Amino acid sequence: MRSEFSTRKLTGRKLNRNLGLGAAHALYRESGDWYHHLLRFPGVLLDRNGYILFHTRSQYESSRHLQHGKELHVPGGIASIPGYVYEETISGESR
Repeated sequence: MRSEFSTRKLTGRKLNRNLGLGAAHALYRESGDWYHHLLRFPGVLLDRNGYILFHTRSQYESSRHLQHGKELHVPGGIASIPGYVYEETISGESR
């Protein structure tokens, strides 16, 4: 099954809009392990298979699954974070 998103460049902004997530800031990284920092909330980090939504800055900053430095590192990728939502339409793969 081909993803409806596979024929165009994926961005956090496009995915946020197309998936109806309603985030104020959305960032996409195919691998899900490195991002710029979220600056507005609710914020969402997306990868090729799904997303994790942070409703508040406090929730984002206090997550033990994120390493905040000059950039944001996510050891194990965002899929390893409790609350990660698998979204079939991003990758086009079914589980």
